[in-house]
Amino acid sequence: KQSLAWWCKQTTDTLMMVLNATKKYSKYLKQCKKDNTWVANPPDPIRYLKNEKYMDEISTKSNNYTKGLK
Repeated sequence: KQSLAWWCKQTTDTLMMVLNATKKYSKYLKQCKKDNTWVANPPDPIRYLKNEKYMDEISTKSNNYTKGLK
């Protein structure tokens, strides 16, 4: 409920930013799993949104992977 309420109050630009960042974060998590790299569990949706975690920059050690994020 909280995530939906947050989502409904946002501008289109913010929603697009969240969707793009979430896609990148998903790729990051998949790459970490593939590389057998430990990564903390993703935050629950409302914390991800309210704490603007989608604004965080993701960095990895693999050069091949980071090229795919740009």
